[in-house]
Amino acid sequence: MMFRIPHAFAFGLLISALAVPVRAEMLEFPSPDGMKSWPKIATIRGWHQDPQASFANTANAIVADDDVYPDGNAIILARGFPRSGKSLAQMIEADRAEKADGANAAKLPDILDKDQVAFTIMAYTPAKSGKYEAVAYAEEGPVYLAFTLSAKNKAEYDKAWPFFVQTVESYAAMIPW
Repeated sequence: MMFRIPHAFAFGLLISALAVPVRAEMLEFPSPDGMKSWPKIATIRGWHQDPQASFANTANAIVADDDVYPDGNAIILARGFPRSGKSLAQMIEADRAEKADGANAAKLPDILDKDQVAFTIMAYTPAKSGKYEAVAYAEEGPVYLAFTLSAKNKAEYDKAWPFFVQTVESYAAMIPW
């Protein structure tokens, strides 16, 4: 016996599925400081999610398997922020202005998600000494995303860069819509 779905019912399911607002895939859980949430990211070989770093940075934090937070050489953070009336460009500019104190900012090539929506990549390099950072910014529904690579020096930044790109690309590929 074959079960058949009436066309009107199937059409109604399709329309209701399309009406669901687009959202970043976020992990939410209670903590002593209230609810925490951050983007769900895939496991990258050679790196692991660090709970202590995640809570300390209010982000989904991953570190290299041979690194120990907080004294590690590099960390990748995935954060979600409510829009709060700002545009993504304003968020990027505020971040750039905050990091501009002694740092050079450069726009790198975008990483596109599966729907061709860009993650805008900015690199921040210290003028003298300090952290090397790259940030991938994107809009996902009611949330702005910021994936950050932070490294103690240029050599560690260069070593962690492919893992950072892989983290952003894997998130962009697994967005559930």
